[in-house]
Amino acid sequence: ITAGYALVNGKRSVYISIAKAGDASTWDVVQKLKKELPKIQSTLPEDVNLSYEFDQSVYVINSVKSLITEGIIGAVLTGLMVMLFLGDRRAALIVIMTIPISIISGVLFLKLFGQTINLMSLSGLALAIGILVDESTVTIENIHQHLDMGKPKALAIWDACQGIALPKLLILLCILAVFAPAFTMVGIPGALFLPLALAIGFSMVISFLLSQTFVPVMANWMMKGHEKHAHGPEITDDEAEFNDCGLTPESEQNLITQKKSYVEREDTNNNGKISPFERFRIRFMRTLDRLFVHKKITTVVYLVSATVLAIVLIGFIGKDVFPKTNSSQFQLRMRAVDGTRLERTEEQARIVLKEPNNKPE
Repeated sequence: ITAGYALVNGKRSVYISIAKAGDASTWDVVQKLKKELPKIQSTLPEDVNLSYEFDQSVYVINSVKSLITEGIIGAVLTGLMVMLFLGDRRAALIVIMTIPISIISGVLFLKLFGQTINLMSLSGLALAIGILVDESTVTIENIHQHLDMGKPKALAIWDACQGIALPKLLILLCILAVFAPAFTMVGIPGALFLPLALAIGFSMVISFLLSQTFVPVMANWMMKGHEKHAHGPEITDDEAEFNDCGLTPESEQNLITQKKSYVEREDTNNNGKISPFERFRIRFMRTLDRLFVHKKITTVVYLVSATVLAIVLIGFIGKDVFPKTNSSQFQLRMRAVDGTRLERTEEQARIVLKEPNNKPE
């Protein structure tokens, strides 16, 4: 007795659904199955045609493409911002190089912890890209500040990394704490959000380590220092540079005081010219000084404006669990009345299948 069959392109067919194991990779299963199809076809009668109709690896491939796109966009925009505000192409290249290294390292640690490349892990990596560039960008910008003070390159790199190591670590721990509950989830929520939390955590930890190790080393190799000046044989080039910058060895004990004197200067890089960005910075600092005089009014205006803006924008923001995606396909579900004969159900299905072809594009 025929209990059921499938219609593929309007023809009666036998549809076999293959489900992967929980720890298997969707992409690997699909590729191995496609490779075995010719062998399976050779064992079937000549009038039986074996075809491949549908698989979910398309979603994984689209996620990989989205991750690559996000990485490229993040790298390009970050490089442009570094070049715009710092005017240093070498520094921009250093920041860009940390993005693929962090992502590849995150994927490696996912493999070591038994995770696979899936929608959630790829989503975590894509989400972390925006945070990855921050670590290296902050380090590069701080190195530039200390270089503009006139310090030797090696000392500027050391002071820059030393001054921001603890704040960046605290920021990292605060972000990781948000995803810590994923490790206590069980069942379906745990299977969904644990890969996402691990992907974000691994990539961010690697990014932090790179910003404190890889970035300083590359900055010492690639970034330009100050021009060498003639000096006596009793001191080194770095000691001569430090003496010329106007700082004292005692000031090295308090980097905050150094930063304050740096911010208060109009010509921050001591080149005798005030760049457009420096003029913008001066206006911005003056605006802040005027606003700080009226702290209460500024705070109230900010809170009211932010609240009103949030209420207005909440109507335009989606409220779905997962974002909308374009998978380039759609599914129709048809249910006949209980007890309908199989032939009658087939007739109804054929009528439904004709409807998408009748719709204008």
